[in-house]
Amino acid sequence: MRRTALITLGLLLSLLVLPAFAQQNTGGSSRFGHGKDSIKCLLNVGIMREHVRKGEYRKAYTPWKEAFTLSPGSQACLYSDGVKILHELLRNERNTKRHSLYLEELMHLYDQGVVYRDQLQHFVRTTVRKDHLLAAKAYDYANYAGDALDLQTAYRLVQEAVASVEDTPSCYLLLTWMDVNLKILRDNPTFKPTFINDYHKAVKLIRESSAIACDINRPIWDETLARVNETFRAGGVDDYEPIVQTTGVTLHP
Repeated sequence: MRRTALITLGLLLSLLVLPAFAQQNTGGSSRFGHGKDSIKCLLNVGIMREHVRKGEYRKAYTPWKEAFTLSPGSQACLYSDGVKILHELLRNERNTKRHSLYLEELMHLYDQGVVYRDQLQHFVRTTVRKDHLLAAKAYDYANYAGDALDLQTAYRLVQEAVASVEDTPSCYLLLTWMDVNLKILRDNPTFKPTFINDYHKAVKLIRESSAIACDINRPIWDETLARVNETFRAGGVDDYEPIVQTTGVTLHP
């Protein structure tokens, strides 16, 4: 009975969503698919959203996955809710195989976001940027991979994200960059030259971002630099002094 009620509610939600996301292409194609696929996609989106609203992320997983697989470019909520769902599952999953599956799906979600970002832009007011998606992907891999963390993969993802920055990088991307650098350095001392080089690149990006930031945001960049310097010091690189804050205040070891 509960399942039937939920399906009915999901269908009603889907019917409410449909007019708002009516197809814009007059060629007859629908981003929700065709025939039964489009109905199934809309139904799953409705069920998923209701579960997410209630914080029932494990129950939301299957309808999310089915809708995302059928039509990954149909709605922005497949990405925003998908991240919430997979984050929750990754935080609580103890089975190694399932954890790896959820991590792989999270990485795929960001990849699809890059592929479909032009379509998704129709549904959101903020700009859907490739560099932001890659930054989130790198951060999530570094923080949710758990025992499956591969440092070379983490470093590659961070490097790809940094290379894609269009103007101002995300603070958390730069912090993730240095955290991954430190882990690699501790595992492989020969990584020291790259560690130092990446540190200076990160500082350069922070200074450039701080220079164009508004007054209310500049302290955020000072804090980011302070944390980057702390990570640098933790690497035990004694022959280089940490760079001072953008405000000119020296950070003591």
